[in-house]
Amino acid sequence: MRLLDSLVFRIGAFFQRSKVNAEMEEELRSHIEHRADDLERSGLGRAEAERRARVEFGGRVKYTEEIQNRWAAILLGRFWRMCVTACACCASLPASPLRRF
Repeated sequence: MRLLDSLVFRIGAFFQRSKVNAEMEEELRSHIEHRADDLERSGLGRAEAERRARVEFGGRVKYTEEIQNRWAAILLGRFWRMCVTACACCASLPASPLRRF
């Protein structure tokens, strides 16, 4: 059931890309803020801590594209495995037209 839930989530995410992008932006912003808090506790001023955290973390666009590409690859990979499994199941049936291949 976990696979089905994951697949439904990913398909929904594909069609609700703006919502997913907003959630990813929030997640990335949260990581940067936490790192800035750590830097501020080490003695830097808030503005400098935020600047360094953004520099250390890198570009948001790069991470967003990376995550989207991974999701697409995972979704396609799982879809392909499901197709292969379905064909194997159909081929194992006694009256299957796939038995000829």
